[in-house]
Amino acid sequence: LSVGKKRFIVDSGVSSYSDDNFRKYQRSTRAHNTVCIDKKDQAEMWGSFRVARRFKPNNVSFINNNNGFSFSGSFKGYSKLIGDNLVHKRKIECDLNEITIIDSVSGKNNHLIESMIHLHPDVKIANIENGFNLSLGSEKIDLIIERGEATIEKAFYSPQMGLNLENQVIV
Repeated sequence: LSVGKKRFIVDSGVSSYSDDNFRKYQRSTRAHNTVCIDKKDQAEMWGSFRVARRFKPNNVSFINNNNGFSFSGSFKGYSKLIGDNLVHKRKIECDLNEITIIDSVSGKNNHLIESMIHLHPDVKIANIENGFNLSLGSEKIDLIIERGEATIEKAFYSPQMGLNLENQVIV
């Protein structure tokens, strides 16, 4: 997500193709701006480039309207990887002033559900009621969390090969 040509939310990127901990992290589900269930990845990976079972999205929809757009889809891969008929659904609604992301997970039993939001290293975070104010220079956005509890974790952002910059992740 860029605001006023400034990157606010980023994926982790790629710093190396070596079979090391940075590469494993950068390929992981937790390194992306999505939902992670029980700290498991959305695909089975090994080595530096290998991927086993891959799961396609389902029910993908994009609707463009006068004020913005709506995008939605679902992911059933966790039901194969973990079981319990787990399905992650995401809907993104965007207009001129607001982006709303609605994640839901359905299935059986209790599971750890986490949603990661990776911030550019230059983004400053301030607590506000029900969320965070994110600022970068003169650009500011409010990130409101309607359900669940949020924590801040340290991670790494790699905008180019060989470069790992410490950043923050809202979980």
